[in-house]
Amino acid sequence: MRGEALVATGWSLEVREVPVKYGSGEYLVKPLGVHLCGFDNAVAYGYLPVTKPTIVGSTGVARVIEAGYGAREELSGRIVLVSPIAGDKIIGYTRDGLLAKYSSIPSEATAFSLNKFEAYHAAWFHLALAKAVNELIVGKTLLIVGGGLASLALASLANNSSPNIAILTHSKRSARLFKDLGLEVISDVISAKCCFEAVFYNTLSLSTARALSKVISQRSLIYLNPLINSMKLRTLGEATLVKVYPEEKHIGEIHGVWSKLSRYIKVIKVDGVKSALGLLPVNGSGAIVLFQP
Repeated sequence: MRGEALVATGWSLEVREVPVKYGSGEYLVKPLGVHLCGFDNAVAYGYLPVTKPTIVGSTGVARVIEAGYGAREELSGRIVLVSPIAGDKIIGYTRDGLLAKYSSIPSEATAFSLNKFEAYHAAWFHLALAKAVNELIVGKTLLIVGGGLASLALASLANNSSPNIAILTHSKRSARLFKDLGLEVISDVISAKCCFEAVFYNTLSLSTARALSKVISQRSLIYLNPLINSMKLRTLGEATLVKVYPEEKHIGEIHGVWSKLSRYIKVIKVDGVKSALGLLPVNGSGAIVLFQP
């Protein structure tokens, strides 16, 4: 099977006609919706260089067309949430992603099956990540480093669970969103020199990690977005990679988060992959791309 896909080559972003193969323990899928975020920007434009041409799009929703040997046959025809984390692979970076007419995903990436698909499901990972971190920081002062949807969702949730929240971001677009929620925004690491009990690190910037390690307390609990390679951020010291395992109850919970934040997130319907080419780079809370039937 062949189809159009948005491919990062390491030096450019191109629409290509690509063959789609799936093997043992994998599914052939038709993507329905994809959430584009800063991570996809980094892959598309070489900040995170790919080792071979790779389809971008790390998080979303897809319909399973066929199951390979060893994959769950009962998922054929079902709609599934696709996790960007699949074992030691990252969808849309170290293996092909979802911004394509057809793609293949490993069984580890099928996080949950749905009876009905809505736009916010495409951004489920970032919303569920925020829920998971919020459960860890209840009652603690919190510094959120980096913009993006997970940070915005966490800030919204932590308003009710943290006695003090500050956001460190260099993005003017993200800063406006946080200020709209009535939150304190700082633009340099020196301003973060305070006794924050918890830090959510949600940026790929290594220079920020190095600078931050010099000012935050060694007693601070540091939580990382699992899309970030913690080995590159070892300057932060002991850090916890937050794991996201969606259960049925989480689907209803992330809908609640979405209802608060939907006005900040673009939802764009496209006829095909070519129409999505001009959407990257995204900023702020990203964009949800929905493929028309």
